[in-house]
Amino acid sequence: MTDIALLILVIVTGLAASRALQHHFQHTTAPPGTPPPRFR
Repeated sequence: MTDIALLILVIVTGLAASRALQHHFQHTTAPPGTPPPRFR
């Protein structure tokens, strides 16, 4: 595995993790009855 492939892998997994965390926190911190903004 090259350094570039490893770097891309880290970036992609990091983005996926941060997106999942954002989704989770939007659901937990949003008051009940309000849909999460711009998530489809």
